[in-house]
Order: sequence, then C-alpha cells, then structure tokens
Amino acid sequence: MITVKLMGGIGNQLFQYAFGRSISSDLHTELLFDLSHYDSDYSKSLRHDNYALKHFKIENIEFYKYSDELIDESSEISIYKEDFFNEITGFPLFRNFSAIQLPAYFEGYWQSEKYFIHNEKIIRENFQFKKSLSGKNKLIAKDILDHDSVAMHIRRGDYLDYTKFGVCTEDYYQKSISFIEKQVKNPKFFIFSDDPEWVKKNIHIPHPTYHVTNNSVENGHKDLQLMSLCKNFIIANSTFSWWGSWLSNNKNKIITIPKPWFIYRDPNLRHIDYGKRYFPINNDHREDFNSSNLVLFRLKPENYSLDLASIHNIDLTTERNRLNVNVLGNDSKIYLREIKKSNDDNNIIMKLSLKTKFSDIFQLYYTTNQSSTYNDKNCIYFHYHENEDFEIFIYLSKEILLKNIMIVPSSIKGSELCIKSLEIREINNSKKLYSKLYNKICTFRKFLS
Repeated sequence: MITVKLMGGIGNQLFQYAFGRSISSDLHTELLFDLSHYDSDYSKSLRHDNYALKHFKIENIEFYKYSDELIDESSEISIYKEDFFNEITGFPLFRNFSAIQLPAYFEGYWQSEKYFIHNEKIIRENFQFKKSLSGKNKLIAKDILDHDSVAMHIRRGDYLDYTKFGVCTEDYYQKSISFIEKQVKNPKFFIFSDDPEWVKKNIHIPHPTYHVTNNSVENGHKDLQLMSLCKNFIIANSTFSWWGSWLSNNKNKIITIPKPWFIYRDPNLRHIDYGKRYFPINNDHREDFNSSNLVLFRLKPENYSLDLASIHNIDLTTERNRLNVNVLGNDSKIYLREIKKSNDDNNIIMKLSLKTKFSDIFQLYYTTNQSSTYNDKNCIYFHYHENEDFEIFIYLSKEILLKNIMIVPSSIKGSELCIKSLEIREINNSKKLYSKLYNKICTFRKFLS
C-alpha cells in the first residue's frame, strides 16, 4: 500500500494524483490519499486551496487522514520526501523501484510528467472532466473550438506576495505572442487571469481576444476545462496552466513556457518539462536590465573593499577579475555599500553571475520604509547547484531601500563560489510607460490593418 499526501490547488493535486496513480500501477499495490492538509488553518485561509479531484472521472479513490505524529512515530510506514525519493530511484530515469519499501507514504509536489508519462493512457483516462460545460462556458467552448485558439494564462494575485516565485514578465508574454504569431496563421487569444484589468493595460495583442472572467475561484476547474480545449498555449509559471496545456488533445499544440520557471530555482523543479511541445521563453527581466544605462552599482573585484560596507565570516580573494567567496562559518554575510537612486519611484534590477562548486541557497535581504528588519519576508533567495555557471536577474521593487542590502552567499561552512559579476541598474519607469503607450498604438494600427 502507498499513500500520497494531497496539498495545494488543483494543479498541484493533479501532479500528486498522477504520481501516485502511476507508481501504484508500477508497484501493483493499493493507493490511498492523505487529505489532512485541507484541515489546516493555512489551507482554510486560501480560496483556491481545497480538494478538487472530485471534478474528474477518477473512480475508487480512497482517503486516509494521517496525523504528523502517526507518520513520525510509525515504524511500519516508510516516509519518502521528494528529494529522498529522487535520490534512491535515480530520477529522472526513475526505474529503481526495488528501493521503495512498502507500505510507503509520499510527500511532495512531483511537478514533472517524467514521474508518470510511461502510464500516460491511465492518467488521461482519469483526468477526463465529469461534467460537460453549460451556459456561458458552453458558448465560450464553441468559440474556442471554432478558432485557432490560444490560451494565455496570466497569474498575479498571490504570486505578488511570494517573491520567490516571480510573476511572469510583460516581456515574456509579448515575446510569446510574437512567437505564436509566426506559428499560427489566424490566432484568437483566450485570456485566463486573476487580474484582467492589469492584462488589458499592459499586454498588447494585435489579434482578436476574449477575456474569460465568468468563473469564480471555486469554479476554477471550469476555466481549466475551457483552457484544455484550446489548440495552443502561453502558460504562466503555474501548474494550473501547465495542466491546461497537457490536457489538450491537439497533437500539434505549441506551448510557450517561462524560463526560469521560478526565480528561486527549486531543485525539485529542475525537471519541469521543456520537451518538443514546449518552447522556453526568457522570463528573467534581462530585457529591462539591458535596456537601462542607469548603472547604480557594479562590483569591481580588484577594489571590492570600496564596494562592500562590511563582510562577516567570509574570506574574499580576487582572481582574473572575479571575486572568490570562501565561507568560514554558518553566519556568513556581505553588506553592500549604500546605493542611491536617481528617482525613488523607479524599480531596480540586479544581475548576478555565479560559478559554483557546491549546492546551496543564495539569499538577499533588504529593508523597506515599512519594515526595517531583516526577516524572511524581506528576502529574495534562490537555489544554486553543484558545478553551475549561470546568471540570474533579480527584480527589486521601488519600495526596497538600497542602503541596507545584505547578501548571504551560503549557509554551509567551507562552501566556495565565484561571483563573476554583480551589477545593479535603475529602470526608468516613465520611459517604460512611454514605450508601453507606443506599443499600444502600434498594436492598434496593426489590428486595424
């Protein structure tokens, strides 16, 4: 017997179910699901965080509500968190089933079709919607089926409060639209968003569009059902639209997908799929960064003492115009010197290039006028992995004070990494506003022609 913990919204639950159904089939064992998450105060505080698999043709689904005490103390149940499971089974090759000891309990998000693609037929049969669309949704469905439809998902809402996720950029959507235009002759865009007014003001589409706004959060499965009828997709960094595209039966569908998926580069999301149906589009603010010439800070390794206010538990050395960081203790910190903007209403983008030896987490702490202490809320972080050479663009809103930037490059004593470059540029918001207006006029003219 195996038990899989369900948690999160409909997209997360679909991944968790697909993982559980697939592995139970592989192991020829009974499958149960743990629903205890939905009894928590946290889950009850979120409108979208409720059990949603009831809307699909899943038969003979069984539940069990485990307590944390039972799972921790039981000697009979083998506990598999996502990291550990991936390690012992050799994921993503994922064939060492002999390492799994039954009965087993699985907890994770399992966000990759590699966990279940070998049982795709079973999953697709289970993920048919129970009820046909009716009323206005039925009319929208007909419109979708009558056109070369493109589903575009823009998720803002709760993502604005979770900086580790990162909202997909305007540039990502505009580039995705341009990409679709070259592949689809007469596209019609069906837009699914929790912030339709923002979309209308900021995303410019020179083609017919329809904003799907008639379904409430509680009826999100109907939006998913409509989305799955579309022929092509511009998805957000959201499991909701990932599944909307996966459930589509169009064999020739085109799917643009944001890269990176999340700014915090969760190691368990390294296998979010970039296959032949998926076309990755940059989603990292590099266009805004490169278009700005307002350089506020540029780390100069040969004179780093002028750029840094102080360091703690870190040894810094320079080599070939790079700054080598050797962490001497668990409480390692680098404080940047005070940085001043030309306009307090402008936003900031930091470009950071790293070369790593080990896997760990890079943390950037800041303060605001409303919060003068370093804490988890005033922090942007991302994972880096062993022997990586990469760059990342970090968006800092205008509320962030640049006089108190603190960097924690690693939490592990003895860790080493190389900062190849660190640069901060100011983004002229008034210039961006003018550019948006110009693009909107061009879009309108193109649409009329």
